[in-house]
Amino acid sequence: MYMRNIIALLVLVIGIANSEILRLRQCNKYDAEFSKIKYNHRLVGATITELGLLSLRKCLTRCMYHTTCHSVNYMRSNERCELVGDSAEQNSTRMTTFEQRQGWNHIETNFYRKTIGEWCMANDPCPAIKQCRDICDGTHECADFFNAGSLIPFIQDASQSSTLTHYIAMKAFDGNELTFSHTSSGNLPPWIRVTFTQRVFIYFIEFVNRLPTNQNWGNRNDHTDLKTILYEGTQSTETLFGNTGVLGVRKHFTCWKYADALLAIQLTGNRLNIGEIWMYGYAKP
Repeated sequence: MYMRNIIALLVLVIGIANSEILRLRQCNKYDAEFSKIKYNHRLVGATITELGLLSLRKCLTRCMYHTTCHSVNYMRSNERCELVGDSAEQNSTRMTTFEQRQGWNHIETNFYRKTIGEWCMANDPCPAIKQCRDICDGTHECADFFNAGSLIPFIQDASQSSTLTHYIAMKAFDGNELTFSHTSSGNLPPWIRVTFTQRVFIYFIEFVNRLPTNQNWGNRNDHTDLKTILYEGTQSTETLFGNTGVLGVRKHFTCWKYADALLAIQLTGNRLNIGEIWMYGYAKP
């Protein structure tokens, strides 16, 4: 009985110690946010490492601690764990595909929440040109984005719903705020789209109105939806990340998404008249 109590006490102490380590490293949060379970499927093409004899919780925790892990493949019957450096939703490498495998389950993480932390995910007081990051004492920091640069060099082409005279779509992405794009009043709703030469990760954009804004065109870009587009074969996925509201002169918008193209579409107006859309992020190698 005495020996059994000693063993139980040791197990309790070790458990508390491990819990404290997890708590310190993850700001009192034991788990990342995992969701989007796909049963009897395995995501292949971006495996980081394979681990054996791990519970599902430990497998997910390993992914949470790994800086480039986006998702896991897990087989419960033999406790096999695969850390995957991509996800089906993002497919940032364009190399991942699902294969049907009995007994394997694929589970994805909210990589945005994992990267910036839960407090910043809920509050984010930083300007769009800065990244909010949790600090484990309950505060936060507004840090520079890693490897953020202009995405103009990665533009393949630009198009819009219609064009008024010579004010083509590319004038909204030419790096000159004194030029502007302009759709005509036909072909509603008005939209503008820029396509990249390769998949990019967009940290934030700066949407600039046609200048000066104290003219009759000052409100033409108000209430415009901002979306990323991902192409997979013949399919495309649009994801909303912002709306210009009452634009004024310029606004910044946090995006934090992969994209093959960027779309601005105005569902309530009849034309777009854009000075510039600056985009910042990096291209996937």
